[in-house]
Amino acid sequence: MVQIIETKEEAGTQLYIEFVVYRSPTDRNRPLARWQDSGSVYSGRERAMPIGTSKLGTPIEEQYLRAIGSEFECRVPFLWVNDPEGLFPRSTRPPL
Repeated sequence: MVQIIETKEEAGTQLYIEFVVYRSPTDRNRPLARWQDSGSVYSGRERAMPIGTSKLGTPIEEQYLRAIGSEFECRVPFLWVNDPEGLFPRSTRPPL
C-alpha cells in the first residue's frame, strides 16, 4: 500500500516518489505538478530500473494518480507531496 507523506523525512531511508506542486507560469491560479523517483528500484536479476517521471501538460489530478500507480507497480512505499504553497491540499486530492 502506498503511503502519502507531507515531508521527505517521513520516508526515512526508504525510496519515495517526490510529487512537486507549483504554480503555472502562465496562469498563477492553476496548480501544476512534476514528479520523479528518488532513486531506482531493483527488479529481476538485481538490475536497476527507473520508476518514472511526469508527463508535461497533464492535469495535476491525473499526474497524482499516475505517480501513485507507478509507485504501486514498483513497490515504492511513499509518495511525498512537496507542496509548500498548499496548492493541492489533501481535501482536493483524488481518493486512492
